Amino acid sequence: MRHILQSGQQLGAADHLVSEALYFSDPDGNGIEVYHDRPSNLWQWENRQVSMTTDPLDANDILAEPDIAWQGLPEHTLMGHIHLHVSDLEEAEAFYVQGLGFRIATTYPGALFLSTADYHHHIGLNVWNGNGAKKTIS
Repeated sequence: MRHILQSGQQLGAADHLVSEALYFSDPDGNGIEVYHDRPSNLWQWENRQVSMTTDPLDANDILAEPDIAWQGLPEHTLMGHIHLHVSDLEEAEAFYVQGLGFRIATTYPGALFLSTADYHHHIGLNVWNGNGAKKTIS
């Protein structure tokens, strides 16, 4: 967080209950989310759906951690998940759930979060650009 703030990047942040996340953009404008999962035994599940939210992140708590100079991503960093803007949530659900075998880990207004192996989500699907949004190709 310190490194991103010191670099002058515009930064967003959220507490999702299952993780703490920072949001910023790469030089091409692609959204990047860097997050740290809380231990999975702390995640709350009800009716096979994990509880997630978008609450303010306690930045003071994170910044109170020891100040360690940024030296790049740690060696064992894993790619956690991707988010896709889709034009039709029901079509996307049919493809990813019925077609590819993911399951719905949780729902959120205008979004589905899909996973395997009881992870909070490997794929986020949303219609936040609008239902029926046109494809953009650069």
